[in-house]
Amino acid sequence: MLCVHDPTLRNDFTKEEFEAPIAVSPIDDSCFEAFDYLIQELGKDRHICGKANFTVMPWLGGFYNGMMLYAADPDIVLAANKRTTAEHNALDVYHVRKGTDSVFIENDMGGTNGPFISPSMFRRLCLPFMRSGSAI
Repeated sequence: MLCVHDPTLRNDFTKEEFEAPIAVSPIDDSCFEAFDYLIQELGKDRHICGKANFTVMPWLGGFYNGMMLYAADPDIVLAANKRTTAEHNALDVYHVRKGTDSVFIENDMGGTNGPFISPSMFRRLCLPFMRSGSAI
């Protein structure tokens, strides 16, 4: 299914809206009961891979609007990435469960024809946040 127009998508982002302090609330452990049970029952004999929050290429306003921001106003992308990474790193305290052997992270950064952005843009706008998120 293709959505031709989504009236909820914005394209009027500002750098300042991403500079507000981050408020992360603790996540109720009951959200992880099934996964924690899996770790408890299979963790001694099996490799258990968890999932962490990891987004280093934000698509502000959807993919097409987000890609335009990379070219038109990379400072907004930089501010969004800084905030998103700080929020995800704070949430990983809850999401990365004790007893997991590894953590699965993923983020689309290119297609079959090549990367979405140039290597220099990636190094400036994404790589520092990828390093920060991976260090957790």
